[in-house]
Amino acid sequence: MAGGKHTLALDIARLEWADIEAFDGKAEPALRPEDLGAADAAQLKLKLQPYIRLLSFRYPVDDLLLAVRKEDEDTDFASNAFQERRKRKRVRAVAQLKPTPIFLAVHRIDYSVYFRRLEREEFHILCA
Repeated sequence: MAGGKHTLALDIARLEWADIEAFDGKAEPALRPEDLGAADAAQLKLKLQPYIRLLSFRYPVDDLLLAVRKEDEDTDFASNAFQERRKRKRVRAVAQLKPTPIFLAVHRIDYSVYFRRLEREEFHILCA
């Protein structure tokens, strides 16, 4: 099924799952400026919202997923055969790319999920 591109298949599955978790995940009360002013700097601990997912990939699966979703939205004909061929063609094109590190934050704003590419350093700081 995944053939020689097992890593690509795992990247896609991980991104799809992170998308679900970001949409459905718990949210803590947001930090407000007045909360910072009243906080003891020595005791202050900041953390990310629980619904945020930080992921590293080997393939640009974020671009792939967004392109496939856009294509699904733009399709207004009954046959899925043509659409499925186009999806497979896109996946094959990504699979032929040389693997390269990609860092991503998956988060939500107002019940919409977004992907944001991160620099390596940003990713490691947020993971810490």
